[in-house]
Amino acid sequence: MTGVVTVVDVQWALYGKATGTSGDGVLACSTGDLATGNFADAISRFQLGALHRLPQVSVSYAQPVKPGRGYLALAIHKPADQGQVALGEDGRPVAYTNYFCLPYGPLAAGGITYQAMHEALRDLRLPTVNGATLRVPVAGRPWPPAVIDPLAMRVAALLLTGRSVCVLRAQHVPVSGRLGFIDTVMGLLPYGFRAKMTAATWTRATYRDHHFRLFFSDAPRGSDRPDHVVTWDHPETAVITPEDGAAHEYLTWLEDTLIEPMARLTRLTEAYGFGDVPVRNAVSLVTASAGSAGSVAFPTSPASPTSPTTPRSPVTPASTTASPTTTASPTTTAAPVHPITTTSPVHPTTPASPTKPDPAASDGRTQP
Repeated sequence: MTGVVTVVDVQWALYGKATGTSGDGVLACSTGDLATGNFADAISRFQLGALHRLPQVSVSYAQPVKPGRGYLALAIHKPADQGQVALGEDGRPVAYTNYFCLPYGPLAAGGITYQAMHEALRDLRLPTVNGATLRVPVAGRPWPPAVIDPLAMRVAALLLTGRSVCVLRAQHVPVSGRLGFIDTVMGLLPYGFRAKMTAATWTRATYRDHHFRLFFSDAPRGSDRPDHVVTWDHPETAVITPEDGAAHEYLTWLEDTLIEPMARLTRLTEAYGFGDVPVRNAVSLVTASAGSAGSVAFPTSPASPTSPTTPRSPVTPASTTASPTTTASPTTTAAPVHPITTTSPVHPTTPASPTKPDPAASDGRTQP
């Protein structure tokens, strides 16, 4: 993992079943801005339903207690650990939730992903009594990924319709892979959408009343407003038509920005060498072809730092009054996330055949 390291004060809660109680609740929590009642409300609003396969991960947000202090929340749903109640009164395994709230501002400034949050938090064992917030370093990730999943691109557009998206037939995909898919989808939208995003690596199909916008399950849920239902590895199941308005427009922009430029390269079949003149001709042809159609800025890509990764420091309790801070390498500062800017859509073009370079070019090099 490369990139700047963002250090934040993480508020937390341990949620589950206490010995001798009939229901679930907050067993312990941090003594920061968020109180026990805030945690209980947030966790109860974003439940997954009874699950047979654990652990699972969900992402959501916590309402700010103070103006300008929004939080991204990551919940790790796990089976009982040593010393915890393993079975409920009905004989079913009890699930516990390790719930973490990270301040939105520093995460947005660093372009921090859900996967990076999960990697920083997944191995923490939360205290069983109330205590201080935890100061945690979260490492940034390079962007963009090597491959853009066409299903993720379509799901990103589907989210703009305002309806939830259910992904089926991904039981074989590990939790990290499903969380990575959620990250890829959100990486194709402005980062600011994460401030109100809810997603889960798995939900129970019979749990109809959950509030997740993007979720995995083994069957569609029945609801008053049907979800978009797509199938893993089958982007054609994510259907978007011009009637979907802004969602269709956004998908067209994504395809023209990410897919068409690569396809255009495959259509430039004139034979080239790697000497100075052929390289200059090829670069001029490709960049002129792309530039003539308009300039487009990628929606959510934080600047890729060039400095080496800052070593991860151990997790230590932080004062409840400490302010979250963002640290980077001495010579590199994470660039702010900018909104989408586009002057005109990028459309496929058929460039004219390039002029063949003269083998006896004036640079004196022998052309391969």
